[in-house]
Amino acid sequence: MAFNIQDPPSWKILITDNELDSLRIMQQTITWHGIHTRTANSGLQCLAELEQTLPDILLLDIQMPSPSGWEIIKTIRANPNWQHLLTIAVTSYALRGDREKIIQAGFDNYLPKPINPRTFISELQALLAHH
Repeated sequence: MAFNIQDPPSWKILITDNELDSLRIMQQTITWHGIHTRTANSGLQCLAELEQTLPDILLLDIQMPSPSGWEIIKTIRANPNWQHLLTIAVTSYALRGDREKIIQAGFDNYLPKPINPRTFISELQALLAHH
């Protein structure tokens, strides 16, 4: 891992979600912890942001209009410059078997929505520690 998971302020995170309230809550929570964030509110904007600067972590909503998070993760894993990008699905998919489906699609892990701002960073650290 190119960054220290124990030092969240050193992280660079790209948050992609078409639900502006969800995007804003994640960004405010992450920024409050001193972590550098960029945002994208569509799959196309996410890909454009990745072309600019590669983050340490991509938080990616699955349920977006085309391209969806499912389509974005395929593009990421097929691109030699992005294929190792730590990508975490942030999704309302939280039923039995969804985690396995998400991991099989190429995500490194997932966090269920809605996020809890009080525990979001520690949950993210726990996921990264087990990556």
